[in-house]
Amino acid sequence: MAYAVAVLLDAPTANTVGRNTAFLVGLMLCTRRIAGHQVAAIAPIAWVITMMLIGNTGGNGQPHPWTVILMPPDHVPAALAATAMLALGTVAAPAAPLLRDAT
Repeated sequence: MAYAVAVLLDAPTANTVGRNTAFLVGLMLCTRRIAGHQVAAIAPIAWVITMMLIGNTGGNGQPHPWTVILMPPDHVPAALAATAMLALGTVAAPAAPLLRDAT
């Protein structure tokens, strides 16, 4: 969807939004599998805050290679990392325990 918006509106930042959304959803799904649904809700927020605080290298403003969400729109390794994280989260999601009724 983000790619279609980027092409139709000539907005390359839409690719970045789609890539970052895919990465953060995958992160949330993986976290849900490992730590539960309450921690999973906070994991993407914690990732964004952490990247804003420690994601850049020194004073030159260049992001670290592992900071997927800070990379430019045309950064292929970041797109591959986001795709891998979403795929891993999708595979992990069915195995995560579902919420049970209290009754």
